[in-house]
Amino acid sequence: MLELVDIVDTDTGEIYEEDMLVACAYIWAAKKGWKVVKDEIDTLELVYEDGEEWGPKTVRWIYVKDPRHLLQRQVSSLNRRDTSMSPDRHTNAEASSQDEKERGVK
Repeated sequence: MLELVDIVDTDTGEIYEEDMLVACAYIWAAKKGWKVVKDEIDTLELVYEDGEEWGPKTVRWIYVKDPRHLLQRQVSSLNRRDTSMSPDRHTNAEASSQDEKERGVK
């Protein structure tokens, strides 16, 4: 029996691929530069809207970390830290009152 998996981003919950062969999923993730952080098997009870039960279905997920998301968060964090530590940074209120003074508004 073939084992199929879904590849899920552990940070965003985005499903990158569905029903991929396990070995292919690991290779595919490695080629993308992702780190596999969890391999989970779960059993779901499927029930249709009309109440008909289909019985249990085994589902397997491979959770990955996309290094681009980590890099984006680090850059955002650094940008926020840089602007908050800037010595010549004005608050919005200070900047608007300074603009008004320059324009001659009382």
